[in-house]
Amino acid sequence: MKRILVVCTTGMGDALWGTPAIRALKKAHPEVEIDLLVQSSWKTLFDGNPHIQNIYAYESRWSSQLVLALRLLGRVYDCGLLFHVNKDFRRMIPFLRCPEFWAHQEFPWIESEKTLRFTGTAHGIYRRLELLKKIGVPADGSGMEIFLNEEDRRSAQDFLSQKGIGDEPFVYVNMGASLSHKRWPSERFADLTRRILKESQNAVVLGGGPAEGKIIEEVSAQFPERVCAVYDRSLRANSALIDRASLMVTTDTGPMHIGLALKTPMVALFGPTRPAESGPFEIDPSLCSVLSSTQDGVPLCDTRPPDMNYFDPISVEDVWATVASFICKK
Repeated sequence: MKRILVVCTTGMGDALWGTPAIRALKKAHPEVEIDLLVQSSWKTLFDGNPHIQNIYAYESRWSSQLVLALRLLGRVYDCGLLFHVNKDFRRMIPFLRCPEFWAHQEFPWIESEKTLRFTGTAHGIYRRLELLKKIGVPADGSGMEIFLNEEDRRSAQDFLSQKGIGDEPFVYVNMGASLSHKRWPSERFADLTRRILKESQNAVVLGGGPAEGKIIEEVSAQFPERVCAVYDRSLRANSALIDRASLMVTTDTGPMHIGLALKTPMVALFGPTRPAESGPFEIDPSLCSVLSSTQDGVPLCDTRPPDMNYFDPISVEDVWATVASFICKK
């Protein structure tokens, strides 16, 4: 093999789940050039990755796909690995100089014998590592990777200094989520922030994306000092803040996977999703604790009772007790 194309055109977590497989592929075949085609919003998360030759930004618009196809005309691949794609990627297939594609999703335009099938629950990282076995590549651990540089870290420190936190330890509280039903209530985030400030030596950084700017500012406004809001910095700049945090509190959303990749200690809250499918995978328990919504011992993600929010069972007291076990150790 001389060149392999890895494709992930969906979510942030979907993209980062591929990094253990990319590392294993490069270790098994150091001479192989690995090109990554990834959703444009997440491209910067792969900057500096030593295992990747070229990173191409993917967008679902037909015009953008055509421009990308023209860029890839000169690249000939031995095979393509579809780590996770949307149906619109089908339009790209005829333009790629690639004799075969392997996938773990079932599509009519991928040969059945080259589609890996699973029974029961299978984490996204595990699926990608199993896909590699089809081309004779063994796993090399399951840890995700993001490669920050000194400029990233210096920028994060400068930001914290400007916000009055400086070298003070802080908890990164991620209020963001791609969908509203995957978000812990903002008033509980406010109460948790209050407990952290009162009962620990940590400041609080309230994180999220531009879509959560209003609710993040509303919570931040309740605290005159030692709390800052972060929702308009770049993805990579935000990653550097997560890397600097003493602890991260988050629901199952993209930044959770950033924290796991950077090995930031974490308390992860799960409501409508299953930890076994999208949560921490083979993570040291001392680095991550998961709280799942259940009623009468049954996960709400399996059977949602009427008139109940997915996160109703996860109280501020529950979360604070777990947070305190990380940041209030004697």
